Amino acid sequence: MTSAEQLLFQGEVDGLILSCFENERPLQGLAGKIDWQLRGQLSQFLRAGAISGKVGECCYVPVQWHDRILHLFLAGGGPMNSPDERPALPTESWERLKKNLSSLKLGPLAASKADLGGIEPAALKKRLSGMEVKLAP
Repeated sequence: MTSAEQLLFQGEVDGLILSCFENERPLQGLAGKIDWQLRGQLSQFLRAGAISGKVGECCYVPVQWHDRILHLFLAGGGPMNSPDERPALPTESWERLKKNLSSLKLGPLAASKADLGGIEPAALKKRLSGMEVKLAP
């Protein structure tokens, strides 16, 4: 099965939904992988204080990559209890994310099931109704 980052870099989706936690530095999960691919561009936003990972936070980060714009959405998950397990995003973060996504009217996005606390496809569809999101492992 194709990963969310492969879908992004192969041009099959316009952007990614990423989780970010207050006490997670450096970035881990899908956000950490994407940050590495983009040579630390997301880390620059963290150091500048533009992203904190607080509950309800949703930061839209458009990034130039070769000849296209990658649309990255970092949703705040609050503090993590354990670095070994990525928890589900709080409802407040989902609501903010949905509001931001609906106002931009982008093409398909991708997300990682593991990065979003093991969310099931039906639950993701309910959280982001009306939006096309490909859920990768």
